[in-house]
Amino acid sequence: MTHIIIVGGVAGGATVASQLRRLNSDYKITVYEKDRDVTFANCGLPYYLGGIIPD
Repeated sequence: MTHIIIVGGVAGGATVASQLRRLNSDYKITVYEKDRDVTFANCGLPYYLGGIIPD
């Protein structure tokens, strides 16, 4: 089994992990991210800051 380690879980790391999973579902994929949240969508940030989306 191929084990792939990705350092960095924001947009780039999450995209690579997703593409690798689509490429081969047998890959073991580990993503390391120093922050609490692995990734987030910047496009929704104005809605959150404007109080439209609750915490």
